[in-house]
Amino acid sequence: MSDTDVNTLLVINDEIFAGTSSGIFKRNIAGITSVKAEIEDTNPVNVSLNPITNQCTISRKENFGNLEYSVFDVQGNGVLREQESDKSMSFSTLALSNGVYCVRVVSGVNTYSKLICVVH
Repeated sequence: MSDTDVNTLLVINDEIFAGTSSGIFKRNIAGITSVKAEIEDTNPVNVSLNPITNQCTISRKENFGNLEYSVFDVQGNGVLREQESDKSMSFSTLALSNGVYCVRVVSGVNTYSKLICVVH
């Protein structure tokens, strides 16, 4: 991964997961040689209580019309897809295995992503 904007980071044991608009990238922490940091959270999507045990709530700072929410596992397989017009939505994670997932929210031409960690 080169100069890619990272939207979300998650560390589990000695692995780091980076969520970008291109997908999820995993790397052993020992293999990281440099970090470019720019502090600015312009992502209007929030995910509550991460790690998640039973239920995930996704909210947005503004209501900007119909959105498509999708959840993908680390292999890129879609495990959930819904459309929503409310400012927030919740879904059960009980059917998901423990692990890291990418929540992708699409509104028109804009796409926002967040990583979640499911731990039962």
